[in-house]
Amino acid sequence: MKIKSAKSFRFWYKTKVKEIEKYSPSHNENFVGTYHTENGKKIKGFFEMYHGDKPDIASYLPSILKIAEDGQAIYEFLQNAVDCNSTHFYIFYNEKYFLAINNGEAFDIEGLQSVLNIAQTTKKSCDKIGRFGIGFKLVHRLVGKNEGVSELVNQYKGPILFSWAKLQDLQGLMNREPLEPIFSENEDEPGYKIAPHLLKLILTNFPRA
Repeated sequence: MKIKSAKSFRFWYKTKVKEIEKYSPSHNENFVGTYHTENGKKIKGFFEMYHGDKPDIASYLPSILKIAEDGQAIYEFLQNAVDCNSTHFYIFYNEKYFLAINNGEAFDIEGLQSVLNIAQTTKKSCDKIGRFGIGFKLVHRLVGKNEGVSELVNQYKGPILFSWAKLQDLQGLMNREPLEPIFSENEDEPGYKIAPHLLKLILTNFPRA
C-alpha cells in the first residue's frame, strides 16, 4: 500500500511555509529536535522550525500539555471528527490502547499542518482548547503518566494517525499490506494526493512514517 511520506510533509513545511532553501546548510527538517552541532556548526531541526529556539524541550512541553485535563484531550478527538464533517465517531480503549475512528474527510497537507501547529487556530470557540489553539497536542497527554512528558521526550512515544479516502486503503492497513512511502516535492504529483497519511507524531509535532 502506498502512503504519503512524512518526509514529504517536513520538506514542504521547510520550503513552502518557512521559505527556507531546499539545501540550506543551517536547517535539517529530518532532525527531530531543536538543533544539534555538526562540524562545529549549529544545525536547526524541525522542532525549531515549529516552536523557535527551545533547546530544553522537556521544560517547554508542559506549558502546552498542562492547559487541560485528560478528558479534554479525549474531547479533541471528537472535535476533529466534527471539523472534518464526519457522521460517525467511535472510541475503543482498554488499559493499553486507545483508538478513535471517524468517517470524515481525509487530511490534506494544510490540515496536517493545522493539527501539528499551536496557537494558530481559526476556531472562535471560547472554550479552553479552542481559545488557545492547543488542539491535537493535548492528545499526547494520553501516552503516559501525568502529562506524558517523560514518555514523549525519553521514549519518543506519540499517537499514530491514519487518514484515508478509499476503503481499500483501510482494508490494506487492516490486512497488514507492505507499506511504500511516496516522497514528493510536489503535492499535485499524480498518485500522491490520493494516497493516505500514515504517520506517528513524536515530540507533539514531528511526523514520521
